[in-house]
Parts: sequence; structure tokens; C-alpha cells
Amino acid sequence: MSDWTEYGRELAAKRLERRKFLKGMLGISGLALAQGTGFARALLPKSSAAALPSSFDNFTTIVVGMMENRSYDHYFGWRGPDLGGVQEGFSNPTSLEEPADGCSPVAPLAVDDATPVDTFHLETHCQLPDPDHGWNGGRVQLNHGQVNGFHERSGKVAMGYLKAEDIPFSAWLAQNYTTFSNYFCSVLGPTFPNRLYLHSAQGGGHRDNYIPVPDFTNPADLLPLGHRWPTIWDRLNDAGVDWAFYGSDVPTIALFFHEIYENPGKVRHIVDFYIDAALGLLPKVVFIDPAFFTYGNDDHPARDIKAGQRFIQDAFLAVKEGPQWYDPSTGKGAAWVMTYDEWGGFYDHVAPPTQPDLLADADHCDDWGQLGFRVPTMLASPFARQDAVGTNVYDHTSILKMIEWNFNLPPLTPRDAAANNLAEVLDFSQEPRIDLPSEPPFIPVHPASLWCAQSPTIEATDGENPLEAIPDIPLPPPVLPGGASASLAKSPAQFEEPHAEMLTLADAGYFGRFDMRERAKAGVWRE
Repeated sequence: MSDWTEYGRELAAKRLERRKFLKGMLGISGLALAQGTGFARALLPKSSAAALPSSFDNFTTIVVGMMENRSYDHYFGWRGPDLGGVQEGFSNPTSLEEPADGCSPVAPLAVDDATPVDTFHLETHCQLPDPDHGWNGGRVQLNHGQVNGFHERSGKVAMGYLKAEDIPFSAWLAQNYTTFSNYFCSVLGPTFPNRLYLHSAQGGGHRDNYIPVPDFTNPADLLPLGHRWPTIWDRLNDAGVDWAFYGSDVPTIALFFHEIYENPGKVRHIVDFYIDAALGLLPKVVFIDPAFFTYGNDDHPARDIKAGQRFIQDAFLAVKEGPQWYDPSTGKGAAWVMTYDEWGGFYDHVAPPTQPDLLADADHCDDWGQLGFRVPTMLASPFARQDAVGTNVYDHTSILKMIEWNFNLPPLTPRDAAANNLAEVLDFSQEPRIDLPSEPPFIPVHPASLWCAQSPTIEATDGENPLEAIPDIPLPPPVLPGGASASLAKSPAQFEEPHAEMLTLADAGYFGRFDMRERAKAGVWRE
């Protein structure tokens, strides 16, 4: 492995010059964001795909990012009931009478202790316990539509919410582009099943964070394959559509590991994303990952949500300030989507519906057609309406539906065939919104460990790698300010390291040269 190639250095220099320009233009310290701010909001009707252009290939590029573990009410509830958000005034009983197997197939669980536990503002932006968001835990939280099992499963932390000032860049995006009040994660279960739906419109029946691994005792079975059913990448390849996946440390396309070595050059580092965006070289379809391990900017508890804000800011401005945001010669623009894999066990007051699915089941405890709780999702484009909210039902396969519609691709499963197209909220007839609608808040870099610990905030300058400033010290115990962790956590298990399954595989060498953790820390992006 070597340092940058000369070509890479050249591109990087251009990227850094552009970044200096952006910092000079946009490097303000913040933007006042108040609940109910005075933009002209638009609640979009349950629109029909008939309003979409009949032609195909309507975008310069489609960029999709997926963060971790936040629910709509927890994250965007400050937008108020008119926009589908609830924060103050919602409560759960202290406890329910749980069944022995963790899932009640027919009747709701009875209330054991009706003492109400109210929602509250999470005044810390990091070091939170990790609420339960597993298959059975999610069903207890849903409790046959009563949505009263959040505190039962995870304690008080599950009832916490963020305010606009806690997530200033996402708040700015919501107030200037389009969000969704009924965007649900694809399955009432954890991370990997939901990410499988984003790639393939199914979960393969795996209810936990499972990855097929080789039999390392068998020399004939040493090649990681991952899951083998069809993916959106296969559909794009069949149609001759260029794509790329940009990972920050361990790329989640490795859930389908065979896609990596069957598509050489298409799995790249996140720095290449910023370079390609600045130079107008992004492929037609792009997926990006935050850093799950090296930097922890994925918003997974107990990570620092300010680091997540910086990642969202950089990912958006890279596209918005690049030449592919809008091409006047073709009239095409970019579609930029940022969503969250699942609700993370945080409360949400809306009971999710069911959808058609390969593994739909009448038994509530076995139904893969059961959507998970709502997650924050933002769509920005020159064709996105300002401060608009899509009210139709969407899930991660609605992103696949948008890609399939744009390139005239067949659906992968009954789920994406039935999904509403995320692009239906766009207005292709409006005057393209080429310029920034207002000055966005600037989010400084927050170096932090896995438990968002101990370093002072710094600002990256001249393109320097901020990871080099992270001290190499042992992780501190996860204690909330004021020693409040014991009152917020349901059990010590909630302090387990995020993405433990993936980290175990990475440490075992499963990802090979596509384990980018050390490259990220060293600032070595190309081989």
C-alpha cells in the first residue's frame, strides 16, 4: 500500500482549493433555528407518480447516504404536529407485562406499571446508552399499534429527543429542501436487515446483524461472498449504468461481498467521493457510508451527533457546490438523499404499517412486511421544494424505486414493486434551485473516540486530516454528564460497542484490503 498517486495528489489539491473557497463563503458560526420558523411550508399531498416525467435518466447523479439509529420524533419532532412530529406531551407507561419469548403474537401486552414516563430533551449530544432496536424489542415497542413499549425495553433514554439547535445542519436542510413525515425503515429490526433492504429490497430472513462468513478451516472456502441474492447493483450492471460505493472505513456493501470483487474499482474511499464530486465525476448512482469505527460520525449511540452533522454537511455541500448539482446544458440535476437505517429504539408516536414482502406473514412475530418506525430522511435537489414534507408512505425501497424508475429497471422483489417512488415529491417543472437558499450553519470537526469522549473541538484547515489529532487513549467508561447514565439505561448491555458484529469480522480480517480503518487514520486513501 502506497501513499497518494500523482494523479490523486493533483485531484486532492483541486479539491482542497475548492474547500478553502467554500469555507470562506460558508464558514459562519451558526444559524438561528427556532421551532416553527418562518419558511413557507408545504405539506405535499399523497401524490401520484403520474406527475413524474415520462422520460428516463432525469438526474446527473443520485447520491444516497445512510446514517444510524434515530427515529423521526426523536430527531425531527421539533417540527411540530402539523409536520408529523411530537416531542412534549408524549409518554409511555413505566413497564409492560412482557411475554417469555419477547413477542406477543396476538394481543397487546398489558400495562404492569402505568406511571407515565414523559419525553424529555437530551441535553447531551453524545455518550448515550443504545436503546433496544432488535426484532422482538421493536415488536414490544410497537405493542400491536399502542406504541407504548419504548420505556419498557430501554429505559428513560428511549424517551429522549433532540432540538433543532442540536442538529443545526439537518434542521437547515429540512427547512430548505424536502423531508418526509411517513418515511419508515424497511423492517422492524436492527441495522443489517434494513441495510439489506436498501441494497436488495429484502432481508433474506435474517433477523439479526448476520453476515455469511467463509469456513476458514476449509482452504476451498476462503473467499468472502456475503449474501448472494440479486441487488440494485446487479440491475444497474445489467442496464449498463455506472455506479460507485464510497466507504469511510468498513463499507457496508460488504454485506454482499461478492459485489466488491465482481465490480473492480467501484468500491472507493469517501475522500474519492469528495474529489469526484468537486470535479463532476460522480457516477450515475452513488452510495456513501459514514465512518462506523475510526471516527464515529454515523450518529449511532453513543457517538457524537455533532460529528454526524459534520458528515451530513460535507456530503451535501460536496454535491451542491459541484458541477453535477445542475447541468444547464441538459436541464438535469442531482438527487441527494440522506436517511437513517432504523429508529434505534428511540420513541416514535406513529405505528408503522405493513407492506407486501417476499416473507410477509400473518403472524405479527414473523412478518417481514411489518415496516419499522419512522426515520429522518432528507431529499435535496434543484427540483426539491423548499420546506416541503412528503406525506405518502415511504421506506428504504422507495429509494430503489426512484433508481429503478429513473433507469427503467425491473423491480427486485414485491416490496420495491409496491413502494412509492421517492422522486414523486420533486417538482421537475419548477425553476431549478441552483443557488443555496440561505447560508447554512457551519459545523466544525469534533475529534472523538467511539464514546465521543475527550478532545476539544477543532476546525480542519487546508484539507488536513482531522483524524490525526485524535489521541490514541483507551476508551473511557460510558458515563453521561452528571452521572446520569444509570437512570437512563435499562441494562448494562446498552453500553455494548456499536456494530460489534462488524467489528469482530473486521478484526478477523474478513474485509481484507477493503478494511479502510487504518488508511482513514493515516490519511492514505489510494493503493
